[in-house]
Amino acid sequence: MKKYNAGFVGARIALSRDNKTALSKYAARPGRRALPAVFICFLFLTGCVNVENFPTPTLPENPSPTVTEPYLPINPSPIDPPVIPSPDFPTPSVSVVTPDWTQNGLTVESLTYQHDFTDGDVVRLPAYGTFPQTGNADIDAYYQRCRDDFERKCGELAEDAGEDAAVYQSTSDYFVECNAGGVLSVSRTVHTNTGGAHGMTVVICETFSADTGLLLTLDDFFSVGRETYTPRLLETVMGLIDANPDLYWGDAKNLAEDFFPYDSFCVTENGVSLLFQEYTLGSYTAGIVRVDVPIEKISDIFILPSKN
Repeated sequence: MKKYNAGFVGARIALSRDNKTALSKYAARPGRRALPAVFICFLFLTGCVNVENFPTPTLPENPSPTVTEPYLPINPSPIDPPVIPSPDFPTPSVSVVTPDWTQNGLTVESLTYQHDFTDGDVVRLPAYGTFPQTGNADIDAYYQRCRDDFERKCGELAEDAGEDAAVYQSTSDYFVECNAGGVLSVSRTVHTNTGGAHGMTVVICETFSADTGLLLTLDDFFSVGRETYTPRLLETVMGLIDANPDLYWGDAKNLAEDFFPYDSFCVTENGVSLLFQEYTLGSYTAGIVRVDVPIEKISDIFILPSKN
């Protein structure tokens, strides 16, 4: 079916019904008779034109878009940030004094005591003890008193033995822990057996100034007070207890604090040794507990009193 444009349809409507009368009147006017004919021909021609006869305009096909690589910015060479000088704050430093462990001029020899306490022909208590002699008058006088005290106590034990079938025994020996750096540190081991399942052992420690012969305290070896150095020393004690929990009492840590051995210590070239007597931290099996605190752990607060 052919398609006609709106001009042809409009012409047919214009010629229908009353429009024909209006057209005839218009055509009857002089000088205008030719116009209707031209108009009708124009409408007829435009209405009879088949739109299909006109070629459909073709548009150029859009070319396929060219796919290009995405834009990659060029990475610039890294630029080191500007160096901003730090403010001149003082760097905190820890003053560490390296101990001078030069050997002392003291030569230690032994003062020996030996005596058998008897009841008739029966030996009730053999006693044997050795004590250091150094050439320093004050130190030697101190150990002479220790020798006399040992003899007195052995006599008392011999009297207590009486008719007991068991033989009592008492010994005393010493060990030089340090003889350098102006310090003479000695540990004495006193063992007494009164016939029980086992004897009793006590370690007595003395530390002297090799220059003055005076007894030194633990406080003398630290540049800080007890409230500071005691926790530092206890760190090693607690570590020893933690490493052997079955060897010590359950409250051994509290006991170590309550019975801290301020008067039972030795100084060595390797540090400070603390000695807890028998039954202090554990049973007889634990024995005398010796805790060696390395000097590296306390080097910032440890001092040699005779050198400062």
